[in-house]
Amino acid sequence: MTDFVSSGAATNKAGYYMPTTIPELAWCEWASNAMAYVQAEAREDYQTGFATLDAQTKAYIMDAGNSLMAIEAIKHDMSSYPSRGEAQDLINVLADKVNKIISRLRDKKTGKSMIKG
Repeated sequence: MTDFVSSGAATNKAGYYMPTTIPELAWCEWASNAMAYVQAEAREDYQTGFATLDAQTKAYIMDAGNSLMAIEAIKHDMSSYPSRGEAQDLINVLADKVNKIISRLRDKKTGKSMIKG
């Protein structure tokens, strides 16, 4: 089984104000949930054949998974951000990115053209 997410990448996405007191167990749970979510929404088992995927698909999968983990990290403690609104804005941006990536992964699976953007 391959993990295509990492707490380091998620930390970068969560930004400068991300809480620093997140337990390792939380990261593990979020990683597992992120991988399951990406695979369920894209309707594809990416863990089994991850090594055989093209670079673009791998990048999309990792970006979506790490964004989902970052969302959980932000939600874990929004008080570390200058304002709740700033934390929520970051969550919204990351969630929008995840939705776009899932859509692209579905399109790729069905053979539709993928527009870069």
